[in-house]
Amino acid sequence: MEVISDILAGALNECNKTRIMYRANLNFLRFDRYVSELLEKGLITEVSGPKGCFTYKTTDKGKALLHVLKDVEKFISLCLCFGLCFRIGCCLLFCLGYV
Repeated sequence: MEVISDILAGALNECNKTRIMYRANLNFLRFDRYVSELLEKGLITEVSGPKGCFTYKTTDKGKALLHVLKDVEKFISLCLCFGLCFRIGCCLLFCLGYV
């Protein structure tokens, strides 16, 4: 959840691959797996730039998910304070149709 949130947040202002990889603390292979999934689901988009370079930008759907992820993160933090299970957040994402 945190990695997806980091990628979506990193791409809010149209960023290149390297910057987003550093922000999300991912290597190239893991980044490509995540980005492929996010592209497929329409959460980010590739923007072609000069010399065939690509940048990534979070779509409106991705921004909505990022907002939900931030809320879930707050909810999980609150739940952990009260000793509730992390699975509650995962179930919430599943129910909302993001997983």
